[in-house]
Amino acid sequence: CVGFGPNAGKEIRVAIGDEQTPMVLGAGFSVTELEFKLEKPELLIQFLGLDIAQVPGSKDFRTLGLGLRSITIQARVGETDAAPVVSQSLRHRVLDVDGIVYTSVFNPVDDRKNWTEIVSAFCYAFGDVEGATLILKMTQKSLTSFLGRLHYLLQLLSPFKCRVVALHGFLEDCEYQQLVAMTTYYVGASGGEGLCLPMMEYMSAGKPAISTCNTAMEDYIDSQSAFVVESSVEPGIWPHDPRKRLRTLRHRIDWFSLVTALKESYQVARLSPEKYRSMSGCAEGNLHDFASRQVVKAKLQEFFAEDMAARLTVGSDG
Repeated sequence: CVGFGPNAGKEIRVAIGDEQTPMVLGAGFSVTELEFKLEKPELLIQFLGLDIAQVPGSKDFRTLGLGLRSITIQARVGETDAAPVVSQSLRHRVLDVDGIVYTSVFNPVDDRKNWTEIVSAFCYAFGDVEGATLILKMTQKSLTSFLGRLHYLLQLLSPFKCRVVALHGFLEDCEYQQLVAMTTYYVGASGGEGLCLPMMEYMSAGKPAISTCNTAMEDYIDSQSAFVVESSVEPGIWPHDPRKRLRTLRHRIDWFSLVTALKESYQVARLSPEKYRSMSGCAEGNLHDFASRQVVKAKLQEFFAEDMAARLTVGSDG
């Protein structure tokens, strides 16, 4: 770490929970080791006592107090047995949710998913609602691919009473099944899909969706199984085109339509259990009619039968 401006050579305090330890910031980067004895798991590290006043005469208007290259947290020798307990406790705290739960599963670097629009619409719709939770299951291995964007977005949207939870990392089968079971609605706002397997998975489990109805979603999304988010065609790029040229089309979502769909879905889940059960049954039925083993098997048999007939016809003509 290093101290900037008046913080170079200054003693500050580093706090984790109720524990505080003094630290002197140098004028250049150096390695500092601090020791804390914590009675319970904590989620926040604070740097207290920084002077963030602008340096006199400086043309830089930023008020940076210190710089960090990395932070390494390590248990002391003899205390490593407590680490799994902390990890288990934190994980259970993250997944301990109640009320109406909205879940979305996606790769945050995939621009088709419009996940920042989902977060902003959710916080706008439920800014005064404590009983609404949005769970974002990130499928990207890099934490830096989304954490900075999400943190900055939540700062812009605050204050709000609803809950936004980001899950990063692999879930065991039983944990993922628990996530599906606790979910009330699956949320998707994609500008285009080849299939959208996560949404199909949740709908197969009887979870209605809040979703656009374009591209592949047109095969299984309708107003009986989902709250449909409106979208319109606009110029777009092919996802893997390094030139980023506008050579195709994509679907732009209507953000206000997404807000409306979220609000209506909450009211249905809270006040209209019969309608929710009907939508749940339709979601499961749509996916059964579209992608059940029996349906897929019949389509494959039909395809191969037609292909074989075409081959025999070509052979006889020759």
